[in-house]
Amino acid sequence: MFILKDDKQTCEPNLSIEDCSDDFVHQEPAFCGTVPVVWQEPSATDGCGSVVQVQKTHEPGVNLTAGTTTITYTFTDVLLNQMTCEFDVSVATIRKYRINFQHAECASNNKKQ
Repeated sequence: MFILKDDKQTCEPNLSIEDCSDDFVHQEPAFCGTVPVVWQEPSATDGCGSVVQVQKTHEPGVNLTAGTTTITYTFTDVLLNQMTCEFDVSVATIRKYRINFQHAECASNNKKQ
């Protein structure tokens, strides 16, 4: 936000986050181990054009296991103001069939050595 102070235009940082995802469910057909999950990354601005630093717990495309994982992005401006974007990603198996099966790759990974 730009303001007029002593006849000079100055800027006061006003940190804001854009595109913070809602919680969502990623569904896959039967799988074992992990699956890659992708989301749109949020961004932040400070209103003054300064660089906003970001720390994140996970990258889009990371392999996640079945269950719920909390994804956190923390944005910090030049004055050390912080804002956080946090959402949960739940990985679930799509169950269309009553057949009990495993992928050949999963079955081979489960054999005793």
